[in-house]
This record gives sequence, structure tokens and C-alpha cells, in this order.
Amino acid sequence: MRRNITGGLIAAGLISRVIIIYITRTKKNEKRILVDERDREISRRAAEGSFHTLAIFVFFACIILHDNFLSEGSIPVEWMFLLAFATLILAHLTQSTISLLFYHRRDESSG
Repeated sequence: MRRNITGGLIAAGLISRVIIIYITRTKKNEKRILVDERDREISRRAAEGSFHTLAIFVFFACIILHDNFLSEGSIPVEWMFLLAFATLILAHLTQSTISLLFYHRRDESSG
């Protein structure tokens, strides 16, 4: 059951990623979008925020798994699989969300 849920989440993530890449691609007759220092700063801050979010998530996930399976002496392998892919999904979602928030704030402050 967990593998089916995880597989569905992974498939949905990959499909949405392909759709986003397709929609945001540069067409042949369009100029490339210029990236300035504000864009690089937003990317850097989003990466930092994503890293801290993931570190906290993995820390608490490991503590919870340890406490729940302490009496059994080992953690089932499926949980490691789920933790690995949940971390990938969370990394993508947090970095994208933080970037969007920073861009939204920048647009509001510029008028």
C-alpha cells in the first residue's frame, strides 16, 4: 500500500515537472529571459529555506521512526524508501513555494 502511494506521488511529481518544463520552455522566436541579481538572491534564499525545512523534516522523521520501532530493534526498509522519496518531493515543493513567495513579495514592494 505504501509503495503504491509513494509510486503515485513520484509519478505525479514527474508528470507535473514535465508539464512545467514544457509550459515554461523558450520558444524559437522568443528571447531568453534575463536573470538579474534579484533573481539569483531569491534562488539562494529559497535554497537555504528549503535546506532548513528538509533538515527539520528528516530530523523529526528519524526521531519518530526510532521511537516507534525501538522495541522491534529495527526499522522496516519500506520506511527508508518512503523517507527518501518524501524528502525529494518536499525539497521540490518547498524550494518552489519559497521562490514564489519571494517573487510575490518583490512584486508587491515594487508597486
